[in-house]
Amino acid sequence: MPHHIHVPGPPAAAAPADHPHPPAHTPPPLPPDVAAMRADAADVLDDDTPPFCAQEHALTVSRMRACLLLLAPRVAHTARLLPEGGRRTAALVAVAEAWKVLGADSHPDTTGPGARTPCPRRLAATVELLCRQYERLCTAFWTPPVAPGPTLVAAGEHWDAVRVAHPLGAGALGRLGPDTGAVLEDRSSRVLYWLVERGRADAWRLPPAYVRVLGTGTYVAVPPAHHTEGRRVRWRVPCAPPVCLTRPARLHEALTAELATAPGPTPADTPGPRPRESGATGPAVRTGREGPRGRTAHTSQEKH
Repeated sequence: MPHHIHVPGPPAAAAPADHPHPPAHTPPPLPPDVAAMRADAADVLDDDTPPFCAQEHALTVSRMRACLLLLAPRVAHTARLLPEGGRRTAALVAVAEAWKVLGADSHPDTTGPGARTPCPRRLAATVELLCRQYERLCTAFWTPPVAPGPTLVAAGEHWDAVRVAHPLGAGALGRLGPDTGAVLEDRSSRVLYWLVERGRADAWRLPPAYVRVLGTGTYVAVPPAHHTEGRRVRWRVPCAPPVCLTRPARLHEALTAELATAPGPTPADTPGPRPRESGATGPAVRTGREGPRGRTAHTSQEKH
């Protein structure tokens, strides 16, 4: 049986007993204003922030505790909707730390010699941690745009895309089996796209003629979720949250194994600059330029 991390519930002093964690099968609660909470926590953690007077100290502690009481159950609920894995585990560990901080009666502070009062900075650091985990979890619940046809979606916001030449991609898809997330297929260009967590494939060193990582500054033509047929862009493996993303390490392993069995020399054996794409025949027209993080920016559009 899979190992489940036990996350303690809120201490009696931290949350009312009639507000337990919501069960995993209920709809996700409304998202908190993460940006505002992070900004508030950053102000508390700023080294240039002057020392709090007694009133400011009490108000800041109350405000940070309120943020944690709002965030902790939502992060836990969202994490439990995901399958077992690193992202779920990290989020639940962060929630356990939040309840621990909320349940502590007092912490050493710097408001006076020997003073023992709740520490705003520790609370703020925990708020920032939960905000970061919540944003990371939410990328797993991305859904394709609702539109009549393919829509250009910016990579590097919700996910990075891994663009793989079709023969290699088809073999890697077979190796991944049930471990794959959603897969886009551009039949006109004979390429497959996997979606992975942002920044997790930056260090890959795979032959660029076969594999390219597309992040900030690049765009991918994404069809509606129901578009699984057609001669152009379609979902080869449908996007079904919360498993739209593929684990980067597992995808890299499958691609590397498939490259090792590819016949003949690979582009990695050929010296020279990384190849660029500049136009292609067929329904999709692509232009390429070197984008941020040393990657090639691709723009796809359908001919009318």
